[in-house]
Amino acid sequence: MAASNTEEIRIQVDQETAKAYKDSPEEERRAVSTLLRLWLKGGKPSPESLKRAMDEIGQRARNRGLTAEILEDILDER
Repeated sequence: MAASNTEEIRIQVDQETAKAYKDSPEEERRAVSTLLRLWLKGGKPSPESLKRAMDEIGQRARNRGLTAEILEDILDER
């Protein structure tokens, strides 16, 4: 994503998040960048695009082995 009108920034995340991001395909990293840009600028994606993104994220998580039980355990840790 090195277009002429972009700038690289650094953000702090935990090690698991950093590894997941680095291991993600370029298409997913671009999606994260787009969502972050919209969020920081105060833009709001349409409900349809947000639902589509959430559905895709959920499917990818299931494909990687995330189950409802694992997700519940993760959320209970907080």
